[in-house]
Amino acid sequence: MSLKNQWNRRRFLQAAALTLGGSVLSAGCSQPTGGTESSAEQPGSKRDGGLSEEASSPDRFVKEDTQPETSTERKPAEGSLKHVLVVGAGMAGLTAAQELSKAGFPVLVIEGRDRTGGRIYTDNRFGFPAEQGAQWIEGVQGNPLTQLAQQLQFQTQPTDFEDIAFFGMTGKPSDATELQAIERGFGLLERQVASYSGTTDVSVGSLLQSVTGIPEEVRRCVALVTEDGSGADLEEMSVKAALRAKGFPGGDAILVKGYSQFIEHQAKGLDIRLNQTVKMVDTSETFVKLTTQDGTEYLGAAVILTVPLGVLKASTTTQAGIRFVPELPAAKKKAIADSGYGLLNKIYIQFKQTFWSNQQAFLTVLPPKDDDFVVFVNHAHSHQKPVLAAFVAASFARQLETMTDSQLTQAVVAKLRVVYGAKVKDDDVEKVLVTRWGQDPFALGSYSFSPVNRFQWREALAAPVGKTLHFAGEACSEYNATAHGAYSSGLVVGKAVTAALKS
Repeated sequence: MSLKNQWNRRRFLQAAALTLGGSVLSAGCSQPTGGTESSAEQPGSKRDGGLSEEASSPDRFVKEDTQPETSTERKPAEGSLKHVLVVGAGMAGLTAAQELSKAGFPVLVIEGRDRTGGRIYTDNRFGFPAEQGAQWIEGVQGNPLTQLAQQLQFQTQPTDFEDIAFFGMTGKPSDATELQAIERGFGLLERQVASYSGTTDVSVGSLLQSVTGIPEEVRRCVALVTEDGSGADLEEMSVKAALRAKGFPGGDAILVKGYSQFIEHQAKGLDIRLNQTVKMVDTSETFVKLTTQDGTEYLGAAVILTVPLGVLKASTTTQAGIRFVPELPAAKKKAIADSGYGLLNKIYIQFKQTFWSNQQAFLTVLPPKDDDFVVFVNHAHSHQKPVLAAFVAASFARQLETMTDSQLTQAVVAKLRVVYGAKVKDDDVEKVLVTRWGQDPFALGSYSFSPVNRFQWREALAAPVGKTLHFAGEACSEYNATAHGAYSSGLVVGKAVTAALKS
């Protein structure tokens, strides 16, 4: 029995958008890293709000202050009225900056973090590229990132989403009857969404509840797996948005040496100012003036704002929140308010040795409760390393962000014991890496989705404000919640600003 299409429903509602393939930030639109690491040899180490004690070091989270540091010192303004300013050094920002630079415009990229990449961050501490954020090229046929990878000769490797070991609630391998029920559950939900013709919007969760003839544990599995794709609870996700979704066919692929290869390439030759958090965007004159947390001012002919949706939603008193002068127009503020912003986190655990089979790419355990660990990526299969990565999303992910690394490790180990019993030993855990994108002050979440009855906001979010203020990023793209969406948005806006400034 083929479960490939059904498993791909793990992401089929990315940001309440019906697409097929692997996950994004996954993973992936972090702080200096987007995650914290702990050693299993120090299970009792003190944690502050779930962040590791190393959080203040250069390759860790920047401490989030409720009152951002500002400076009254007057510094000479940087940039000029010929410059284009790009806020954010993620995929969208760097791509837009490259387009403008190629067209001959001087560009300044201003980034609050101490690194480039945004919600793309490849971590190599396990001896392989562990993606804290974006993880797959999603739909390789016709995908602009596939074309870019080929152009740059980046090696890719397909991920077989049919290659899954399923286990029941008691930990026993799923038999044919249970596999049929799982396949039926995902298939019925897909058909419910695809055939929906109501005039009013409803939630994906309501359609799943209307599905009959499947066990409750299968219903929970379908819900949790689907939530991975949007970072939102099924009750929040719009069916109308799902019907409008776009995606690329052809399966998914990872970059063998990591997603950050794209970022390194896109950053080449650009003037990037790190550790500069834009706190005010002033477009009250014919030019643009940006002010950062330390009082530095940047002048330009136009600005492209590529910060994550969570930052646009944030209060100006938060670390990365932005004040606009004049205020954004009502249509733009409504688009920001109507939008949804989801959360997906990953928990990487390295063991001393592999106690599970390395034959399948994924492990999935049917959940006995609504919030539970269900999906594990098997890096013993993909990278020959004794590492499992648990994916958690939506309200469950927000709940887990309040826990320490040690508590999370214990919870994951307890789940694995359901399947592997005494083979799972506490002292076999060597290293843990936890992403907490919701606590990352420069992301405040993972990627965008459309809530019920609010599925028509993207166009207004992407629209420029006058001639000087422009917006780009995955939330502005019809391919939202994907790295190729951010890339495409950067290309479009870069070309549009180029044309506007040349006219």
